[in-house]
Amino acid sequence: MKRRKVLPVLCTGAVLVLGLSACTGNPQDPAPPTEAVELRMATHSEPTYRALGAIYADQLEQKGYQVTLLDPVADPAAQVLAGQADLVITSAGTAAHQVAPARPDTKNTDSAVLSREQSAKMIAGALPENVRALDASPGDLGSVLVMSRAQLALQDVEDYKELAQKCPSLKLAAPQASATLLREGLDGANCSAAKVEATTADRLPGMLRNAEVDGVVLSQADALIADEGFVSVAGTEALFDSEPVLALGDADVDEGAARAINEVTAKLDEDTLTAVSRMAHGTEPASAEDVAERWQWLSQ
Repeated sequence: MKRRKVLPVLCTGAVLVLGLSACTGNPQDPAPPTEAVELRMATHSEPTYRALGAIYADQLEQKGYQVTLLDPVADPAAQVLAGQADLVITSAGTAAHQVAPARPDTKNTDSAVLSREQSAKMIAGALPENVRALDASPGDLGSVLVMSRAQLALQDVEDYKELAQKCPSLKLAAPQASATLLREGLDGANCSAAKVEATTADRLPGMLRNAEVDGVVLSQADALIADEGFVSVAGTEALFDSEPVLALGDADVDEGAARAINEVTAKLDEDTLTAVSRMAHGTEPASAEDVAERWQWLSQ
């Protein structure tokens, strides 16, 4: 973390000629300037996380911090871990795998999926001394299986347990990491015959709209679910890692900045995350800066 040098105000004889009250320590006098703290924030290339980063940066700047946004990359948390950035906005599941890549021991459990509690435990036990994790959001960006109402009616199911019984006819699609977890979940439900296509995230909305597959895996906060009448299949959130939003920061990030960050995080419930996602991924996506400017409205 860098600090900009600011020259102190000195009480010289010349100043006294202009006005003795300038250095008398009167409580009504403006406080002397302090050093401006500069924070380098790593940013994500994924639009929702990039917008969230801009929101945090804007709120920090309103508290008097100077924030430099680094160029977006696919793995910004690595920059904080390497000391190349002071701060990154990420998710608990992602952070857990960054600092402790091996999944938890699943000998005595039914799933290798990371819950909110498991992620927190992994992060706390594996973070290097120079990095700290701040609060996690109440809302979750974790994945769910999404289908059309018509497809659910055609399959005659209401939740994942019933859906797994329709196994042989299912054709699903998901991003690579989610596809692995979906496959594990289906196998665990004796649904090995279901077809799971691993693809890129940008293809999934079109595949769902065009009924190329029965269902796709999307973020719980994806606005497409509510805005276009699709449905998240009840129970499928348990197939994927929990992904509440949190900040990873350099251990030297001061407490004032940490409080400002946690204040934003506390407002990131499901509705707010969906609103951010809607703006970042809409038919005419807003820039990250525009999303940040609307934070007060988004967080109501």
